[in-house]
Amino acid sequence: MASASLPSPVMLFSSVIYSEEESAVAALAAMSERYGQLEYCSPARPFDHTSYYAGEMGSQLKRRIIAFEQLVGRATLPAIKLYTGAIERRLSDPNGQRRVNLDPGFVSLEQVTLATTKPYSHRIYLSEGIWAELCLTYRDQTYHKL
Repeated sequence: MASASLPSPVMLFSSVIYSEEESAVAALAAMSERYGQLEYCSPARPFDHTSYYAGEMGSQLKRRIIAFEQLVGRATLPAIKLYTGAIERRLSDPNGQRRVNLDPGFVSLEQVTLATTKPYSHRIYLSEGIWAELCLTYRDQTYHKL
């Protein structure tokens, strides 16, 4: 029988979808205050392959991907998702419409996993209303979609 073991720490990353640059800057500052220095921040790119957020955030959305230098424990994913939700609410407009959407996850040697508040058949419940979605697995020296 195998013995239980603790997993290695992972790299925290997040998708940052936004309509206004100042909202993205504020969200990055809030996340950096808690999780430290950025290891990576992608250039802003148009986020136009879905209209999912258009009703709430508008149609001229942009996206950045960010990652942090400091590794985190995998068990912290629910707390991170709850914190990013609080950032989204704080940066919302007076009517409660989001100006930024933060989707945190982690990258490990084995996988890429996102946190979500939406249950579905392929998502695993973690705690505090947060689910984990396994997005990519690593094998043959590259990441693969499921």
